Amino acid sequence: MLLSVLWFIGFGLWLRFYTTNYAGEYLEREFSFCATTWEAEKDRFLHEFGDKWDRPATDEQLAKLNQFEKECRERASTSFYSHWVSNWTIALIAVISVALWWLIGLIGVSVGRWVAAGFRRANP
Repeated sequence: MLLSVLWFIGFGLWLRFYTTNYAGEYLEREFSFCATTWEAEKDRFLHEFGDKWDRPATDEQLAKLNQFEKECRERASTSFYSHWVSNWTIALIAVISVALWWLIGLIGVSVGRWVAAGFRRANP
């Protein structure tokens, strides 16, 4: 019984860390793409306007850059949460794994007793 509790807790924690890292990889990839694209757009903007600071056009470009960054962050967040696994799902998986181990154990004990009984009958 103690092993079941330890398995449930240990496997659940391992699964939480694994799924968090998995979702975090997608978040990191999206943010990396966002940062690279945003830097390229910013450099293009600075190169395009250079010393010609026409205020309305500059404000419009800055608004576009800020809008791009906001949309990119939202996409990254959506990507993270689409790969996120809820705590209830992890608990359910851990409970099912404990039940399967108990079932395998019971089958093993039953088969062992059945084989032992067969040997006892064959060797009086």
